[in-house]
Amino acid sequence: MVSDDRRGHPMGAPATSSRPPQPSLVDRLGGPAALGAAVEQAGLRASADPDLGPTALELVLSTAPGDRLDFLVEAIEHRGGRSRLGLDAGDADRLAGHLADALSVLGVSPALSGEVRTRVVAALADSPDGPGGDVALRGAC
Repeated sequence: MVSDDRRGHPMGAPATSSRPPQPSLVDRLGGPAALGAAVEQAGLRASADPDLGPTALELVLSTAPGDRLDFLVEAIEHRGGRSRLGLDAGDADRLAGHLADALSVLGVSPALSGEVRTRVVAALADSPDGPGGDVALRGAC
């Protein structure tokens, strides 16, 4: 086997990528602090939404903003271990829409806000096991 004396690797071995890793979606949004500001604004918007169903409204009103932020970070980063919350599709879309609107007001691009909205709807929507999802997640909106 012939080796490249400068690197000590066999010639023809695949070169390692020198590209830096892509930033996470949370980082692209400005980090947890920026997302936290959007979560707070989304909670205010949702609590004033007359069309939001009672289950979704209860989740918003009974959950600390930090808990909502933790859930959303997991949802938008596709971290495992949590099942969906079991809201109906309309309420899931309304809550995700409030978050996307708050992100837009904070200067996040429409494309990035839309990506967040899609991921959040998936995390909030009905569980495959039926409405309600994982009971341990109640209140983690």
